[in-house]
Amino acid sequence: MPISNSTEASVQLTPVLQLSETTVQITPIPQSTGGSIELPSLSDLPTTSEVHIDANTPIVPVGSILHCIDDLLVIKSLPGVPTLDLESVLCLEDRTFIGKVTETFAGVRCPHYSLQLVSSALNRKSELIPETHIFSAIPYSKFVEPSAIYTKGCDASGIADQELPPE
Repeated sequence: MPISNSTEASVQLTPVLQLSETTVQITPIPQSTGGSIELPSLSDLPTTSEVHIDANTPIVPVGSILHCIDDLLVIKSLPGVPTLDLESVLCLEDRTFIGKVTETFAGVRCPHYSLQLVSSALNRKSELIPETHIFSAIPYSKFVEPSAIYTKGCDASGIADQELPPE
């Protein structure tokens, strides 16, 4: 059947697949016109308990906001700053706790972090715009030790796909 070219953008397809003597008819799932896809809410993620960062707590700049989507923040790290580990505490320059690192991704030299904003930070969401500097509270943060994750390995196999002897 031909595809309709109306302004309603309705598509009517009836594909037929023939296998030997058996005919199988595939009926496409009807799609709504102009509807939206419902995605899971970010509020379904587990919440993070609040952390108090006082004026004496040392903080260091670790990056800046790249994206803010609902209550999820993506932070691009500064070049040369050691990579933060999961659960590291992040804050604004005035030491307002905004959340903990939930994921580290992107390149090794300039990783990105994602975090779910804590409820108290949602009140200041209008201030959380791209390029806003983000800091790490040193006593509540862990940094990835490259030597701890580096292991020497070899994926080569010997004759008949047998493993090589240890060195």
